[in-house]
Amino acid sequence: MSSSSLSTASDHLYTVYLFVASDLKTIIGPSTCFGLWNSIAGQPLIENSPLNRSGVLFRLPIVAVSVTISLLPVVISNQTRPDSVLEDKINKPWRALPSGRVHPAAAKRLMRLANVMSLLFNLWYGNGVLWLITILGDWLYNDKGAANKNYWARNAANAAAFFIYGLEATKVAVSPSQLNFAVYRWLALLALVVGSTVQTQDLPDREGDKARGRHTMPLILGELKTRWTVA
Repeated sequence: MSSSSLSTASDHLYTVYLFVASDLKTIIGPSTCFGLWNSIAGQPLIENSPLNRSGVLFRLPIVAVSVTISLLPVVISNQTRPDSVLEDKINKPWRALPSGRVHPAAAKRLMRLANVMSLLFNLWYGNGVLWLITILGDWLYNDKGAANKNYWARNAANAAAFFIYGLEATKVAVSPSQLNFAVYRWLALLALVVGSTVQTQDLPDREGDKARGRHTMPLILGELKTRWTVA
């Protein structure tokens, strides 16, 4: 492979990274860890025997890529909207669109490609229903702006996203083993924690959220009351 091809590939990968960078510590990392921990735990979480060390190392990149590919079209859909670009120019100017690295038309082409890849990947691992739920969530959250006018709806959307991506990561990590109901209980508990605390992530983004007209908890209740909600 020529050096120019390697440079082009690295540029594309860096662009993908810019789209998902904010979600590495909130969705991709935690979901990947959750799936792999379940694969190690074995029963009563999954029906088969737990994975050994080499099995976990083998599944690690597969699980991480699966979650990233599923998340990518959703975050691109969110970041290409004019009000999102306005917000990101204030809160996250390093992102691909506000920095001028990518044109919105090119971002939408990448989004369509990522959607196809996500569908194929999820069908391969039996996660077609989760893919459909993700598409529906993307439509409600981004197209309909369901979480822009009510901060509890925003919290619920984030909790649901954690549940869906955590479930996808677990199913990929333990495939072809079947999940026991205990996994769903754990995910519901973690989603409840996310849904009741995620408002703290909006504290540093108040200026951009205000510019786009988003009704987050820090903007409606103020910083002090928002902090007390998680005290």
